[in-house]
Amino acid sequence: ACHSRDITQLKLNEKIIKDERILLRTLIDNLPAIIYTKDIYSKKTLSNFADYTRLGAKSEEEILGKDDSHFFSKEAAKITAMEERQIFYGGKSIYDIEEFYERKDGTISWLLNTKIPLRNQHNEIVGLIGIGHNITERKITEQALKKSETFNRGVLNSLSSHIAVIDATGNIVAVNQAWKRF
Repeated sequence: ACHSRDITQLKLNEKIIKDERILLRTLIDNLPAIIYTKDIYSKKTLSNFADYTRLGAKSEEEILGKDDSHFFSKEAAKITAMEERQIFYGGKSIYDIEEFYERKDGTISWLLNTKIPLRNQHNEIVGLIGIGHNITERKITEQALKKSETFNRGVLNSLSSHIAVIDATGNIVAVNQAWKRF
């Protein structure tokens, strides 16, 4: 009788673990955030849909066990690996760092990334957890705005007339070179 109770509890525990794993995987795969884990060799051990599609893969299995050198230029992979070694050996998390990635096929992306050490039950660092948000559209918009501002500043400065731009409250917000020389 004691033996059957032990098996019943074991089966119940297995079901609880299975259900929790299904819940966790459902969350990971359906959040818009890029979520991944890596081992201490910077090889992927988990990748959600947002992550593996960003890398150009059709499934998680295509990227598991691979490091960033499989997807990005050697230089970009080297920079990421150095950053990750600081996490593995220093034990400190990195929060909200903007990272630029260029895939080998030329596709670019920007991530706002957080990376935290992944520890085992003995508190030893065994890898990292990464959570990123794709900010590529925002960065492209910022770059276009900066180009537009540079162009507008160039046009303003090329004019020989003294020009000042005044806001609705009467404050000068910009002047051209001719105004400055005046």
